Amino acid sequence: MANQPLFLITAGTIDKEEFQHACQDLANGWGCNLREQDCSSEPNSSLKALGSDYLMVKLDGDPAVSKTNGGSWLEALGSWKKLAILFTSPLHDSNEIGGVAAAYVALCEKLEVPLVGIIQVGGEWNESLRKKEGLPWCGKISLKSKSGKVHNDEISNHYEELKEIIIILKKSINKV
Repeated sequence: MANQPLFLITAGTIDKEEFQHACQDLANGWGCNLREQDCSSEPNSSLKALGSDYLMVKLDGDPAVSKTNGGSWLEALGSWKKLAILFTSPLHDSNEIGGVAAAYVALCEKLEVPLVGIIQVGGEWNESLRKKEGLPWCGKISLKSKSGKVHNDEISNHYEELKEIIIILKKSINKV
């Protein structure tokens, strides 16, 4: 991670609790701390105060919303050349990923945000469809069981998903 924070952002509607769990699991698997930052805060002063600690920063809210000073968190991430990972989830009535993921990738490119990759939270993973989209997909993080009961095979699959995602992200970071 080159001794700089890695910013975790959302595209579209993703359940706050699911986003929290996915970010915490990723940070734990990576072996670093997770910090939360609200997108309603002024981005440049927040980035300046953050420093270069080895951590992940979960941005709560829409990072593309402009602040009263005219800038957004995405613009600031691009200006400061801060690495970002985009999280998205399938549409509720289907297992499709909405166009918002592609739109956020395009916006990150336009604002020169170093986007490391995209992680799908929940739903079914359709690798062939993800490849056809041509977006920097890294994989899927499964949601924890709503019943609270977790089976050993679910834990093993979840761990394997995270492990694979982390490998892909680390390779991508070296290319950014």
